[in-house]
Amino acid sequence: MTNWQLGEPLRIETERFYLRTFTPEDVNETYLGWWNDADIQRGFGHQPCNWTLDDALKHVKSFDNFSQFHLGIFVKENDHLIGYYSFITNPDDNSSESSVCIGEKEWQNKGVISEVGPHMLNYRFNAMGHYLIVGKIVGDNPVIKKLYKKFGFKLVITKPHKDLQQDGQPVEISYYTLTCEEWRRRQKDK
Repeated sequence: MTNWQLGEPLRIETERFYLRTFTPEDVNETYLGWWNDADIQRGFGHQPCNWTLDDALKHVKSFDNFSQFHLGIFVKENDHLIGYYSFITNPDDNSSESSVCIGEKEWQNKGVISEVGPHMLNYRFNAMGHYLIVGKIVGDNPVIKKLYKKFGFKLVITKPHKDLQQDGQPVEISYYTLTCEEWRRRQKDK
């Protein structure tokens, strides 16, 4: 796990899943469908992207494994892609912000983020040296709020986003943070 170097593909395993750097070969109609799905995009405060396969391919190629990471979430049992975990780092203050999508509806609310989240937090804090991780919730998402609380994130602020609207109303975004010290303390207490 700690042998990884900046710029190299990344792979992390959990009990049921593995996450690895997304490749152009992973771009398919299923992945594209997540970007064009109104329900999924609503969770991010966006409208469907109306992307083509070329748009999705450009998106995947924009991640460099230096400061921008885009990992596919795959089921170990059958190598089925069910979602992605992306994060962008800020090397100036060793912080990062992440985004998680479980695009395959049959895997939503099946504990994927509960299982993947701690592994990714461990990796980001311990192997990558991040000091602060920022998470955000667009709109009201009680499931993610519960997970943030479980992982030790603290609510910093909730405010309307000037550029995001749903049903003609501004969307509120709640920002949460978790420090390396708090994460390590919680792990030690377990």
